[in-house]
Amino acid sequence: MLSPSEAQSCLLTLSRKESHREHLEDHQGVSERRNPACGDEIWLLCRFTGEPLRSEIRYQAQSCAVTHASAAVLCEWLSGLSLEALQERMEQVRAYLESSAESGIEWEQDWAQTEMQALGLFRTRPMRMKCVTLPWLALEDQVDKYYADSTCLKSDRSSTSETS
Repeated sequence: MLSPSEAQSCLLTLSRKESHREHLEDHQGVSERRNPACGDEIWLLCRFTGEPLRSEIRYQAQSCAVTHASAAVLCEWLSGLSLEALQERMEQVRAYLESSAESGIEWEQDWAQTEMQALGLFRTRPMRMKCVTLPWLALEDQVDKYYADSTCLKSDRSSTSETS
């Protein structure tokens, strides 16, 4: 378990990372999320390409260090994954972050150990959890949009094939 000072150091280091903040050319969409309680804003840019389908994720934000740190974890540990693996990790994160700190549930995955433990310390502070979850909610929006667009494209293709 991380001490509060170790967690703070980890989060500050993550929040200063620039590697996932650059613009993503040919992105398939932007998901914008805002936290009206504090004014944080994040724009998540995603691209899903290849066979099997792989994710590439970048973000831009005007936000606190906690949101930046959470977005950096998301980009670092989910970029390059297949869509299936990405969704599996999203579910792991959701289950962990939605559990109460008093429940005794710890992060037990073999990825992002230190980072998720640091973010998990905010489970006792509901207002700050909104900062932690903002990037993850934006990613859910992007995945949902990808599936909706894919369904529309498949539907358009099949109706075009039927009329030909």
